Amino acid sequence: MKSIIALTAALFLGATTMARPFNAGDYDVCWLMCASDKIQCPENWYSKQQGNCWTCCKDIGGDNITVRPASLVELR
Repeated sequence: MKSIIALTAALFLGATTMARPFNAGDYDVCWLMCASDKIQCPENWYSKQQGNCWTCCKDIGGDNITVRPASLVELR
């Protein structure tokens, strides 16, 4: 029963935060990847160390972007 309540609350929170535009300020968008060594990133991205991990990040500066929740993917 508790898991149903938690799932319902999570779905509600996800639905209420969908596709809200915001001013990104001085934030970076980084990949969810952890490499042990510095990596070569694609054009317009740069290598950044976060703790013991290296990843690729992109400075989005003051761009206005829209954030949407990730889609759920069914694994088969």
